[in-house]
Amino acid sequence: MGKDNTPFHTIMFPAELLGADDHYTLLHRLSVTEYLQYGDGKFSKSRNTGVFGDQVQGTVLPPYAWRYVLLANRPETGDTVFSWDDVASRNNAELLNTVGNFFNRSLNFVADRFGGVLPAPTEYTDAERALFDDVSARVRDYCAKHEACAQRDALQVAVDIAVLGNKYMRA
Repeated sequence: MGKDNTPFHTIMFPAELLGADDHYTLLHRLSVTEYLQYGDGKFSKSRNTGVFGDQVQGTVLPPYAWRYVLLANRPETGDTVFSWDDVASRNNAELLNTVGNFFNRSLNFVADRFGGVLPAPTEYTDAERALFDDVSARVRDYCAKHEACAQRDALQVAVDIAVLGNKYMRA
């Protein structure tokens, strides 16, 4: 939700729900963002400025890629600018080359080496134990960022884990 809607959603709307006395579930947490700009201005449906759902459906990107790009560019700590170059870069470099490669490598490795079934863990090398500890710490950080509504930062932690996984798979 954009910062301009905060007064309505935190004061007016809850007051209306309380006034209705119909036992509505009230908000416990609200994640408010700064503005996602389009070029030199704000997204505006009335002025047809920006990219909207009906237009997104006509692009070659699947919905998961749009979700990723928008979340990776989520204006959590300051206004951010939507650009088509950023969409292409994030989709190609981060989502496909980093995250996609990690999953593809992992699934192919398990299929090729273990017939598609993960074996029970054996003893870890010191390097594998260090990687396991590093990834475990990052997963805790990922969860903490989600709890703090820092979705963009949490997503970056997930991408960073994929970077570590790719590095390990290449070693």
